[in-house]
Amino acid sequence: MKILSLLLDIFLPESCCSCGSPISSNSGICLKCLNEIQFYDKNNKCNICLSELNNGICKFCNDRQIYFDKYLTFFEYSGVISDLFQALKFDSKPKLAKNIINFIDENNLIDLQGIDLVTFVPMNVTKKWKRGYNQSQLFAKEFSKKHKIRLLKTLIENKNSGIQREMSYSERFLNVIGRYKIYKKSRIKDKNILLIDDIFTSGATINECARILKKNGSKSVFIITIAKAKLKELDNN
Repeated sequence: MKILSLLLDIFLPESCCSCGSPISSNSGICLKCLNEIQFYDKNNKCNICLSELNNGICKFCNDRQIYFDKYLTFFEYSGVISDLFQALKFDSKPKLAKNIINFIDENNLIDLQGIDLVTFVPMNVTKKWKRGYNQSQLFAKEFSKKHKIRLLKTLIENKNSGIQREMSYSERFLNVIGRYKIYKKSRIKDKNILLIDDIFTSGATINECARILKKNGSKSVFIITIAKAKLKELDNN
């Protein structure tokens, strides 16, 4: 296998998902771009959702019911991380999910004590078939393996739900109403749940998922998104 991997690197070299330079077939990113990854700056952010504050007021949390108990993210959704996510979601590179989780683990960015199970934001059958996988499920699978916490499907996305990335900030919150339903109540009753998603964009998806989990008996919901976008970037969408 090592010889085959070496031959592939020589005759069919892969390119860095960010800058395009030749790289090892196992990494997905060159060392230069790896060193340019921006960790999320948590200073002067909302202590609930880590969003930017405007005169001490959080755009996401202000006048909104928050259903999750804790939130954590790792990277700014910009630059190299943005390029990696584009490749993961739209260029059929599922192995990047494992590489990203390995990078998080190597930097000791998380402690999951007290979590009973890991789950993920679901993707309906049609969208998953078109993409070939649910990237949030891939991330959750890697978290589950690394931290030895069982992975369970807990939510279902309705088939005809609209595409969030094509909507404005306010439309995203309307679109998630009725978008998800519980899979099996028995799996979540009185459980401390870690819900994984890829990107916090508007926050509508993770808050609605947390609401459904809490409504159906979960004890607490801890949210992790791998990256977080700036809410202000959605204002004029």
